[in-house]
Amino acid sequence: MPRPLVRQQPSSSVARLLEPGIAAGALAPVRSDRTEPPIQGTLQESERNRARGATGEIAHITRQFIVTESTDEILKQLVQLYSRAVGSQLTNSHVLRAILKGVAHAMPELEREAERLGRIKRPRNVRGKEHERELFEKRIATAFMAGMRASSVYE
Repeated sequence: MPRPLVRQQPSSSVARLLEPGIAAGALAPVRSDRTEPPIQGTLQESERNRARGATGEIAHITRQFIVTESTDEILKQLVQLYSRAVGSQLTNSHVLRAILKGVAHAMPELEREAERLGRIKRPRNVRGKEHERELFEKRIATAFMAGMRASSVYE
């Protein structure tokens, strides 16, 4: 049985970030005294405008995804493509957050295309069912692309 780790706790301000009260304060939303003017227009327009605006929101939620070798390569190529385009090294998180802003803009069209899919049984995620999983994901990808194409220009 391993021995419990025993060592003196550091006293630096960085180490104190691990204390619950300090960490909660560091992650708390920043309040602004500025008030936004009300957005005029339809609900769909207000959803799109909200997705476009800079929020100053702190990125602190960790998500984990399991991908295949081919989808991992696609992700790497996508990140490299945008890194070259902007002249700065981006991370998967930078690119994913940007993509999700575009997805938020297209959500009404994505929803319409998703409804056209109908009910599809998700294949089990076990060895030997890879082909079924790929066909299942291809149907979702096809609906996703149709929704993105149907969306208005993101400005």
